[in-house]
Amino acid sequence: MGDKVTERGVEGRVLGYGDRVVAQGDVATQTKAAPSPAKQAPPPPLEVARVLLIDRRGLVGDGVRKTIAVRLERDLNLLAPVKGKSDYLRTTLKLKVEVTWLSKSPTKAERGAFGRLDFPLYFENAHTSDNVSKGDIADIMRDHGIREVGRAGQLYGEAEKGWESTSVEGLGIPPLQGYRKVGFIKTDHIMKHAKDMETGYVNVVKHEFGHMCSITKHSDKGLMMSSVPLLTPNIDYADDDKDTIARQLQRLTIGSEQILQRAYEQGNR
Repeated sequence: MGDKVTERGVEGRVLGYGDRVVAQGDVATQTKAAPSPAKQAPPPPLEVARVLLIDRRGLVGDGVRKTIAVRLERDLNLLAPVKGKSDYLRTTLKLKVEVTWLSKSPTKAERGAFGRLDFPLYFENAHTSDNVSKGDIADIMRDHGIREVGRAGQLYGEAEKGWESTSVEGLGIPPLQGYRKVGFIKTDHIMKHAKDMETGYVNVVKHEFGHMCSITKHSDKGLMMSSVPLLTPNIDYADDDKDTIARQLQRLTIGSEQILQRAYEQGNR
């Protein structure tokens, strides 16, 4: 598009009305330039919730990665409580979701430094000869600051059982009273069972994202947080789950990491 023409660009110009000869004594009709509109301050930038898909071994192809990221960003940015508008995240929480693929595993220091609005998910094999072990999963959880006492400590046993189970597609470790969370996707399971790879990955990531947003129980309604296989298309979160995710994102958005961490430590001793 060309440059916009503003009133400032015609300031002081004499405007004639028709082709008119200005006789002696005539005064050319002149319009005053309209005052420049007051500049409005730009809206404050949105906070960003980062969904980090970590595929250190390149188990997911580039083309599939791009489609997964587009679909996840579209769906997750529309998350809202049942009575909320579809732009709830942007207009109410001042938040947007960005999905990024990482082809290198974070260091131990980087894992410990992930913030309250970071949702890291690791793509690994669980049931192959080159699999990641349940011990490896526990080590990554420790790196991410998951405590080994109280309710948080119980998550280690649950994660080990889930990682060994051949009927589980992934793991989502909730932050409980705090903000530290992590997820795992069983790439080999999805490749074996999904008819549509993109849908399979999108559904399983959304399922584990739900757990990372403090949905700790599976639904019996056959929707996104059901314990049944998640590799079928056209499923969504149940209404109660939408409300839970919205509340959790609000809590993570308004709370400081210091306060959240203190609550987490006090609740898991």
